[in-house]
Amino acid sequence: MLEIRGKDYWGVLTATSQSKKAGRLTEVLLQIISIGAVMLYGGTLGASLGYSAVLLPQLQANTSSIPTDVETGSWIGKCNCEL
Repeated sequence: MLEIRGKDYWGVLTATSQSKKAGRLTEVLLQIISIGAVMLYGGTLGASLGYSAVLLPQLQANTSSIPTDVETGSWIGKCNCEL
């Protein structure tokens, strides 16, 4: 059968070209999943470390329902830094 760039003479995709496309799609999906996992990890870690920067001023305000002094605030910051 005459094959031209993955298609036979009548323009129908051959089995080899279909399996090549499936293999390429699998490779791309694996790369997307692995990159997504790394990005999700980085975003989660950054958000958890940056949360204390927003939390501490709110806890140390006079109107806070949870009274926090400087010593307690430094403890909260230290716990986040040791991740």
